[in-house]
Amino acid sequence: MRNGRLKKEEIKSLRKGLEEVRKRQDGKKTKNRGMIRVYILIAIIVAVLAVSGYLSITAKVISVTQTDKFAKCLSSSGLVLFGSEDCQYCDNLKSSLNSSASYLNYVDCSAEKAKCADIKEYPTWGYGGQNLLGEFSLQELSIITKCVL
Repeated sequence: MRNGRLKKEEIKSLRKGLEEVRKRQDGKKTKNRGMIRVYILIAIIVAVLAVSGYLSITAKVISVTQTDKFAKCLSSSGLVLFGSEDCQYCDNLKSSLNSSASYLNYVDCSAEKAKCADIKEYPTWGYGGQNLLGEFSLQELSIITKCVL
């Protein structure tokens, strides 16, 4: 430096140094932007998984509650299912109701023969003083008993 002035080489060197500093800062900004994008993406994925998990759990709780209400309504309507150990329909019906099947009025005729004196085939549904023979879907049971499915 002469008389307070910079030489051309010194100016070029300073400019070069400034350009390098700017490049490094730009590189850091790019890296930071990239990391911010990654964090945002992770947050979105976590939020989506949390919401889908919540909805899944809520749907199961609602369906179990509705199934419980339906099975309880079938029982309170006076509907009775007469079956036996080898009644495949009875097993399938209980499976479709899951834990709600415990609310059904079910008589196992292989164990309670006295209650099944009038029952000739399985499944038989006792309802309104009549015996209804055969397999009924949950929708058909809903219509017969007027229980909401």
